[in-house]
Parts: sequence; C-alpha cells; structure tokens
Amino acid sequence: MSLNIVSISGNLGADAELRITRSGKPVTTFHVAVNERVPQADGSFGEHTSWIDCVMFGKRAEGIAPILRKGMRVAVTGRLHARSWEQDGVPRKAIEVRVDEVELMTVKREAQRAEQYDEGISY
Repeated sequence: MSLNIVSISGNLGADAELRITRSGKPVTTFHVAVNERVPQADGSFGEHTSWIDCVMFGKRAEGIAPILRKGMRVAVTGRLHARSWEQDGVPRKAIEVRVDEVELMTVKREAQRAEQYDEGISY
C-alpha cells in the first residue's frame, strides 16, 4: 500500500486562476510560497522559499477561486501528482498538489482582530 498525503501552509503568490476544461470541468490553479529556515555558514539562519503549484477541480474549485487572493495565508491538504506534456516539441514534467482542502488562515486572523477591536468600543 502507498501513502500520498501533502499538507503545506504559506502565502499565495498571485490571485487564483479559474478555467474550464474542454469537458466543462472547473479547474482552479494557485501557487503557494512555503518558507523554511535554513542555517547559514556563519551560524545565523536565512530563509528559502519553495513555490508549490496547486490544482483543485470541481464545484469547490469554482467557488474558492474568487476568494484566493495574492498574499493570503492558506493551509492546503492534498496529494502529489506528477504530470508530463510536450510544449513546442520539448518534453516537460511537473509535480503539483491536487488539492482536497484549503483553509483560509488570513481570514481568521482578520476576523479575530476585528472582534478584539470591537470589544473595546461602547455602543
């Protein structure tokens, strides 16, 4: 038996893009910047950013596309999927995350800040 589960969190590098396949299926693509601390030669830590391509299909993909905006913090769960194609006669390959779930982490923080702000105001 094989296991293929991916969980990442990071910030969106651009607004999500929605398109419709030839068969009429909605597909949303977006890119997540995942930062990790990397030790440097001098003992300090730097940062390395990995850009993860994410793809979501179906009605949920259609619904979430207008919500996912550049800079938003998200948590994504899904499966790795390798694909290959030919572009201008050159073979290409990519590994992407086929998304099962997206959690909007930015929205929660903004809502919490708004609630804290409202608590100090008398009406």
